[in-house]
Amino acid sequence: MDNCHPKRTLVAQGPLSQVEECSCGILHVTLGALTLRLQPDCVASLAETLTEATRRLEARKTEMPAPLRCPPGELPS
Repeated sequence: MDNCHPKRTLVAQGPLSQVEECSCGILHVTLGALTLRLQPDCVASLAETLTEATRRLEARKTEMPAPLRCPPGELPS
């Protein structure tokens, strides 16, 4: 990466993030103001981890009862 002369190609883009490939092979994963420069195998591992986390969080939503809602100004006793 030290001798990199950046020429990036957009690989994918969503409403909150994008992935660009540098001419040196590094992938630039951008989320808002944060950009991670990662090897492709690290991006694949990150994608797997995020997919698993999303799956588990979704499963947890279906297992948990809906939260109690209190009308404004009233606290549960």
